[in-house]
Amino acid sequence: MTNIDFKNNINDNKYDNGCIYLCNNLDIVIKDSNFTNNISKRNGGAIYLDNIQNLTLDLDSNIFMNNWAINGGALYFSNVNSNNEEFISDININNNKFINNYAQNFGGGIYSEYDRLHLSQSVTANEVTNNSAGIMGGGCYSPDNIQDNMFNLDNWKFNKNIVNTIENNYSTKPSYIKLNSNISKNNSITITSGDHISLNFSLYDEYDHIINDISQYYSISLKLELENDNNISQNTIYNSNYKLSGNIGTFIKGI
Repeated sequence: MTNIDFKNNINDNKYDNGCIYLCNNLDIVIKDSNFTNNISKRNGGAIYLDNIQNLTLDLDSNIFMNNWAINGGALYFSNVNSNNEEFISDININNNKFINNYAQNFGGGIYSEYDRLHLSQSVTANEVTNNSAGIMGGGCYSPDNIQDNMFNLDNWKFNKNIVNTIENNYSTKPSYIKLNSNISKNNSITITSGDHISLNFSLYDEYDHIINDISQYYSISLKLELENDNNISQNTIYNSNYKLSGNIGTFIKGI
């Protein structure tokens, strides 16, 4: 596929993916082409790669602009349901531009759950600009395991990719929680019955970015309980040591 102008296509079947659907064993070159104003009512606004087994892909000097999908506004890499380590992956993605693409949920430009994408031989000089998503990953999104499911983004150029007006170039689903409040291990806190302790936590993805979950998609709650740290009846001693492990908090804008 070289020097093609693929534009104004609509896949309005919510059970099918992509305006261009590629699957199974692939040996393909897509070069010097434009993918513009394409819409998929499911995933992969321009191109959807599915059930990938042996993959040889050269994606070189293409422009993906103004494409739309539920996930992966321009490009979606689906995973293969196999543990076969003999599958071949030879991937080169160079000099492509992803501009003004939109995903209703995740990955305004690119969505990847393909666990061999990290084997890409050459991934350089790609630009991801002004893409947006409704939940996470304005530019690129991988749900998890980025060491496998996403190419190295160090040599990519990201600019003004957003989620709900907040800059969010690339992200994953929530990975860990960090306590921001400065409480050392040996500090003691004195409270009376009915009082409260203010604790501040942040929610992070695998890229160590704070997650701004404005849409509250994840509905994550943190439950803490106050436990007696001594094996002594609470009725016999009041000046006991306790562990805070009770109360429920939710995350808004990552905090």
